[in-house]
Amino acid sequence: MNQMAPARTYSQIVSSQFKRNRLAVLSLNVIFVLLFIFIFADFLANDKPIVMRYKGETYFPVFREYGVNMLGWNWQDEFKTQQFKILESRYEPGDWAIYPVIPYSPNEYNLEVKLQPPGLVHLFGTDELGRDVLSQMIHGARVSLLVGFVAVAIYVAIGILLGALAGFYGGVIDIIIQRLIEIMITFPRMFLIITIVAVMETQSIINIMIILGLTGWTGVARFTRAEFLKVKNEDYVVAAKALGYKDFRTIFRHVLPNTLTPVLVTATFGVAAAILIESGLSFLGFGAPPEQATWGSLLSSARDMLPSGWWLTTFPGLAIFITVTVYNLVGEGLRDALDPRLKQ
Repeated sequence: MNQMAPARTYSQIVSSQFKRNRLAVLSLNVIFVLLFIFIFADFLANDKPIVMRYKGETYFPVFREYGVNMLGWNWQDEFKTQQFKILESRYEPGDWAIYPVIPYSPNEYNLEVKLQPPGLVHLFGTDELGRDVLSQMIHGARVSLLVGFVAVAIYVAIGILLGALAGFYGGVIDIIIQRLIEIMITFPRMFLIITIVAVMETQSIINIMIILGLTGWTGVARFTRAEFLKVKNEDYVVAAKALGYKDFRTIFRHVLPNTLTPVLVTATFGVAAAILIESGLSFLGFGAPPEQATWGSLLSSARDMLPSGWWLTTFPGLAIFITVTVYNLVGEGLRDALDPRLKQ
């Protein structure tokens, strides 16, 4: 007797449909590699040891650096006035250190090796100040991905909130939010961002993330509003209202989970767009501060080095191109997998 196959869940159907798109799956794996670089950048490229033994004590300088930069810790007395690489010449018997794979900081200057082409010592070459390009690329990946994630999180939250209110309540609230959206999309986004950044007193990557978030929510708001208009008269929504549930619970617990499909796809494309805009701002000199390595700033500094410094534009340019492409391919894969007309 033949047994009926168990019904597949919605997530299983979407996952199966997504896996059929090999290019999207490959792109997702590339994103995982970028996330690994994002998390472990300091362990991949740094002029400080990951772990070292010095004068009978064991230290973890890279871990300590996280605490110094993010939690306000202080360096140990042994390292306040000494460079870590100088310690190698002062090692006593039993002292040792394990450095990252790329033993260079993105801000480590060495004019003796400036503008060196790619080689065994500096795999991606050095810039006009002798800084290792590969180290700058690795730490620049952290900046680009952070900008993408945070900016998208900000404008998705704003867009979902305003779109949900407009679609659920309609009437005057919908009219006001619609007019606000129309005002925002009247201004070219890049021009608006450059204008805001130009009048700010200090350059900061945090400012860039906030500005990108505050100027990119209109698309999410319109998608969310449209989805709310489609489902707010469904039986389960009417039943929630009849049971006396508060509007907040009805919106965020019953309606919103069933309207997030286009928002997820938009967010994926949004990460790519935010990375591209941040790179463009850094290229124009409006992005991160000069001491912070970004892909856009690498391209900007390389303009006067061509054609002899070809590697200064080739590698950052490829990084931006690959990152934006894989996010767009994953977004297209998600869009196809979530499209009910393509499910089998």
